[in-house]
Amino acid sequence: MSDQIQNFVKLTVNGGHDADDVEINVVDASLAPDPESGEYNPAWYNATDYPDPADDPNKEIVRVTGRDTLNNKLTVTRAQEGTPATTKNTAGATYKLVLGPTKKVMDEKADKANVLELDNETAFTPDADYEPATKKYVDDNSGGGGGEGILVNGKIVPSVASNNLTVAIKTLAGEDPSEEDPVQIQINGIIHSIIAPLQVTVNAGANTFNAGSAELATKEIDYFAYLGYNATDGVVLGISRYPGACSYDDFSTTATNEKYCAISTITNAAATDYYVNIGRFAATLSAGAGYTWTVPTFTAKNLIQRPIYDVRGTTPIMPSFNSRLASKVITFTRDLAAVSGDVSYTGVGFMPTAMIAFATIPEFMGVVDSGKVGKEKDIYTDTKTQVDTSDFIRLNPASGAQQSAVVKSFDSDGFTLTWTKAGSPTGTLTIIVMCFR
Repeated sequence: MSDQIQNFVKLTVNGGHDADDVEINVVDASLAPDPESGEYNPAWYNATDYPDPADDPNKEIVRVTGRDTLNNKLTVTRAQEGTPATTKNTAGATYKLVLGPTKKVMDEKADKANVLELDNETAFTPDADYEPATKKYVDDNSGGGGGEGILVNGKIVPSVASNNLTVAIKTLAGEDPSEEDPVQIQINGIIHSIIAPLQVTVNAGANTFNAGSAELATKEIDYFAYLGYNATDGVVLGISRYPGACSYDDFSTTATNEKYCAISTITNAAATDYYVNIGRFAATLSAGAGYTWTVPTFTAKNLIQRPIYDVRGTTPIMPSFNSRLASKVITFTRDLAAVSGDVSYTGVGFMPTAMIAFATIPEFMGVVDSGKVGKEKDIYTDTKTQVDTSDFIRLNPASGAQQSAVVKSFDSDGFTLTWTKAGSPTGTLTIIVMCFR
């Protein structure tokens, strides 16, 4: 609260006072403003010998914090605004308290006035009606205005230099964000200001996002830009082929996985950190050991500056992540003499929802659906008898000797089978599994 200031306030002090007195006796305390409405700093001086307070070598500014009109006392804090606490008991002298505009009052007034000056660099929070507000205060408290995932005064800028892909957040003027020109983003209902350069780089020379695979290399792929937040790292920038993430744990941390997200800073990343999709852009990764990045000339179709959760229909090699049919064939072996138990198989690159498995010796074919319900048909090697079961895999090298498996779980990069051994089968079987997403 600002100091009180009133016209023509002068009080006569009653008696002498020591330098450590914090109560001043006055002739009429009702003449003093009530500090409940705002404290204030009067000058206390010898009015008999020094009609001008500035001439009194023992002049002092005190702060009035209380008023007792019944006993005509003022409660004060001594030695204000650089003046020392002094004794006020010169014989025959009358002391006065006069309220006027001290340096503190003028500085406060100047601070408020200066917020409207172009050279102001001082933070100011308005706390009364009609007080001015700085641009920064309005920017920080206006609620962003964009809504979840919408950049305010910002845009996604992808580029390639030395074959490396860089995605940056720039202001609408194309500059790095700063305190004077911030970019704002709403993440999980909270407005955050980006006030420093923010970018993420994916280096050449690696099959990042699996974008350099035989299926996708040299093809233009749509990528999704994200902004995330945690209290230590602040706002971070990420890019991924996956459009539907809401938190850090929705991404894969394996760089060659199609759900991987390259993020500017993950030093303090936690699974529950919120992320928002802020737009989409196109890029291409070459095949081979070089794995070099390129970007097209950007248009309104291949660079989208708003949250979007699908790719272009003209990009058949990367249709909607959640709706397209993806498949992967993996091959593994099973020692038929191995004991019963769970075995996990990886290398699929995604979480399957259905699978087909088959082998030739012993002969079988099995299928399993998204509910992990299996159906297989196999043939006893010695008797050629056909058998139908609810297993996913069942191997019968001889009557009474078998290995069977059911799907325990679909995992982020493959699946887990629960194997059961019966009898004493021997040998090693190669099994081919086609996985579907």
